[in-house]
Amino acid sequence: MILYTIVPDESIFNYDNSINNSNEALSNFTTMEIKYMGEKVEVYKSNNNKYVIGRVLSTSLSAYLNPKLQPGTELD
Repeated sequence: MILYTIVPDESIFNYDNSINNSNEALSNFTTMEIKYMGEKVEVYKSNNNKYVIGRVLSTSLSAYLNPKLQPGTELD
């Protein structure tokens, strides 16, 4: 069987229990979709209680070129 995916095979096939524990930690990771600077982005809350851009959901090309909307940028 061949899987054409960007998901690592460790996430699909259970090799050991440590992978399952990391997946449980990721399931507690919550994101929100918001409009920031007129563009739709997905954000998550970091450890220092600030929101961080996880990814750009907007279809506007200018949103992808805007350095203030890069993933990893903390929002004010």
